[in-house]
Order: sequence, then C-alpha cells, then structure tokens
Amino acid sequence: MKVQLVDVIEAIEEADEQAAAAYDTAAQQIVWDGDDDNENLIPLPGREERGDYRNMQRFIETVDDEEAQEWLGNAIRGAGAFRRFRAACEKFHLLEDWYHFEDRAHRALAVQWCEDNGIVWDDAEPVELVDEDDVSDFLHEDYQEEEKEPEPAPVQPSVYRIVEITDKNLMNALYITDAYLQAAYHSPSDLEYAQDQLELWLEEGCSVIAASDHGRFVGIASGKEDLEDFTVKAVFVNEDHRRKGIGRMMIKYFEDNHQDTSSYRLELDNKSTGAAAFFDHIGYQALPVIIMRKVPSDQ
Repeated sequence: MKVQLVDVIEAIEEADEQAAAAYDTAAQQIVWDGDDDNENLIPLPGREERGDYRNMQRFIETVDDEEAQEWLGNAIRGAGAFRRFRAACEKFHLLEDWYHFEDRAHRALAVQWCEDNGIVWDDAEPVELVDEDDVSDFLHEDYQEEEKEPEPAPVQPSVYRIVEITDKNLMNALYITDAYLQAAYHSPSDLEYAQDQLELWLEEGCSVIAASDHGRFVGIASGKEDLEDFTVKAVFVNEDHRRKGIGRMMIKYFEDNHQDTSSYRLELDNKSTGAAAFFDHIGYQALPVIIMRKVPSDQ
C-alpha cells in the first residue's frame, strides 16, 4: 500500500461535518464516496480528528507577544472563533505564521495516519536527520574499536519516525522482522514465521516499535516490562540504514516511555560483539554472571 502524502493532507483539509475521505487498500487510492460495506476502506482523519480548535490553542502558546496572546485567546471563545482568530492573527501580522503552523500540523497528522495503518507514503519534502556519533551499524556484525571505518558516501536526507506496531500495521512490519530473524538466528526467509514472532511479542504484552522511513519500516525493536526492569528482547536495523541514529532512537524511545523502571536489561549472545559494543556505547554495562550446566550421567 502506498500513497502520496500531499493527497492525504488535501483530504484531511477538505473534510467537513458531512464528509470525510477513506483510503481504498485494493485500489490504493483515496475515495470520497466509498461503499460502507467495503472492507478495503480505511477512514482518513475527519474534521474532529483534524483538531482545528486544538491547533489554534497550540499556536497561541507559541506566540511571544503577550498582547497578541491575549487577543488570540479571547478570539477563540464562543461562536465565530475561527473568523475572529484569523482577524486577530492579521492584526498582529501573524497570519503567515499561523498558516505555516497549520500546514505542519496537518502534515504531522497525515504522516501519523499513514504509519499507524502501515501505508508507505511518498513526499517531495524530505527532512534531514544526521547523527554522526552513532553506532547502530554495529548491530549484528563484528566491531573492533581500533578499526577505522572509511568515510561514508553522502546520503540523501531522510526522516525517521518511531511507530508502535499494532494489529493495524503489523503486516507492514513482516519484512523487517524477517530480516531480523535471519540475522539473529541465521535462518532462511520465512514471512509466516516473522508474523508468528510479531504476534507472539504482542500477545506477551511486549512493546514493539519500528523505525519508519516514509512508512517503510527499516528497524524493529521489542521490549517488555519484567517485574521492576524493562527487558529489551530484540533490536535490529537494516544494513543499508545503519549509522543514521536509528538504533539509538529506538532504545531511547523505550527509555523515555518506561522511566519508572528500575533498570533496562537485555541478554546478548556471546558472539554478538557488535551489539555489545553498541549498547556499551550508549551506557549499558555488562553484568557478572555465573552460568552452570550439568550433563546427564548417561550421556
């Protein structure tokens, strides 16, 4: 499934009290007069989800001029709020600022809708994200501290977002999960097994997240609260998207959203030297452990 982001934004902006658009997954296009019995339709955000009044409130919070803030705050009270709000913006020469703010809000809503529903989106307005001090490319590969990597070739600017995996976008995460299973367990490609793994994580109450590049999932991570700790069960970044801060971004998402935990834990295979270097770099420490094993006497 794929869509032009500008089409989603336009559909969100055109929604009113009487009509809202939907995305037809079979035709892979946005429709307005869809059949209610069509199971292929995914509703787009309507006027209520667009949050016009909420966006005005948020914009007012960004205004530094106290007098303008007061005028704008008074303008959105009662009937006719939208008309008075625009008039107040014009009075204080804030109309262009408001239009830019509103455009960004609609774009963010469109992106969130695409990724929540597992729809790849195309956009001609990339946002650059560069993290030169990142070691996510060491995941699932050997790394020696003394080795010097050659200067990477210039890459096209991109934007990465963290997306929570749910039943709605689970199928879009099959390929990245399959890549993780192949790398972690040296197993052949098996999309059914990848789906089973995703469903198992969710059934166990894990938090499963993906790193999205315009709706294409390029990283996957899973973790679960276990007693007082949060245990990272899996983290993986596609080879061609490493060294862009994605691994660090996913771990930080877990840490930011589970701040009440006593500690963050993970278990690594002793052959995963690259993964160990990555986690050591972002503040994780190896714990001393005693591993004991008994072989039955008849063997």
